Amino acid sequence: DNHGKYLQVYTRYLIKVKS
Repeated sequence: DNHGKYLQVYTRYLIKVKS
């Protein structure tokens, strides 16, 4: 399923926002 891939994208987005 796509859930894992979406989670990776979401995690990278959070890291980018925090930087």
